[in-house]
Amino acid sequence: MSPHTITDSLNAGGALLKGGKEGCQIIVIEQDIEKSMGAVAVAIARAMPVYISKSLSKKEEDGTGEHLVNVSYYTEEGKVVQDEDLNSAAKAGADGVRLAGRLGDMPPAELNPETYSKECMDIVEGLQAKGHQVEMEEIVGEELREKGYGGIYGVGMAAAVPPRMVILTYTPEGGSDVDMESIALCGKGVVYDTGGLSLKGKAGMCGMKHGRLHRGVIL
Repeated sequence: MSPHTITDSLNAGGALLKGGKEGCQIIVIEQDIEKSMGAVAVAIARAMPVYISKSLSKKEEDGTGEHLVNVSYYTEEGKVVQDEDLNSAAKAGADGVRLAGRLGDMPPAELNPETYSKECMDIVEGLQAKGHQVEMEEIVGEELREKGYGGIYGVGMAAAVPPRMVILTYTPEGGSDVDMESIALCGKGVVYDTGGLSLKGKAGMCGMKHGRLHRGVIL
């Protein structure tokens, strides 16, 4: 089961995924599919990028023109995988890959520290709606310097949209009542990076968005 082969095969049949308004059905048959559902789901999701900058039709804007893709997993004996946990995990992985792909494809004119922060808030509100204890805090612009985050402030202070630090805090159910270990995950949210003093000419600018850690938002 090769995820790269799956992605390549679906890309080669791009007309199927971008074609009819009714979408398409993908059937995956593998003897030990339960062991590889996550990799398969991610490979399929990778072949279907979300971001698009062209003008949308009325149906696409209101969601009625979406092309639906349904994926079913079968063993070689023809038994469909109905394990809810496996299917939920596979869908979560696919959704994560498509989210990362959309953010990676968005140009800096659309994805700046402010809009990136809004993406974080959308996730927080979605989790809160499901009853999870998640909170979000932002430290923006001059407040970064005042609170001692001079590195973040110094890098982004000349930008049109001020830099910010986004802090998400998750407390598991019952977590506040017991002595639990705290874990912190830190990362950069990249909106653009010219490479410091090595300013690029027009021929070298095209690849600057991808593969570089965005400056401006810390997740």
